[in-house]
Amino acid sequence: MAEPDEQKRVRHLEIKMMNKVSLFGAVMAATLLAVLAASPQQATAYTVKQLSTCEGWVGSPDDRFWILGFISGVNFAQDADHARGVEAKEIYKFVTKYCAKNPNHDLADATVAFISIHE
Repeated sequence: MAEPDEQKRVRHLEIKMMNKVSLFGAVMAATLLAVLAASPQQATAYTVKQLSTCEGWVGSPDDRFWILGFISGVNFAQDADHARGVEAKEIYKFVTKYCAKNPNHDLADATVAFISIHE
């Protein structure tokens, strides 16, 4: 059995250790909160720089290639084929109709709409 002085010393060391653990936990929690606060939140909207608006959609080669490339990228990322059986000219017709109804949207919106109905 430990002597009274030894018990006091052990108790003092236990308290000291608990304080260090509590301080460490508080620092870790504060760090985690800071990291979470600085992390980007899930976006609900996005923009694609230098992309034509629906109002300006004219079916230029650059825009057409962008649309096909976007669909290809989504297909690759999702291991899917959202344009299976659909010729490029049909995709462009869809985009034209979408843009006529939504002139304030951009080609990304039109392309996502195409993809969503061809899942």
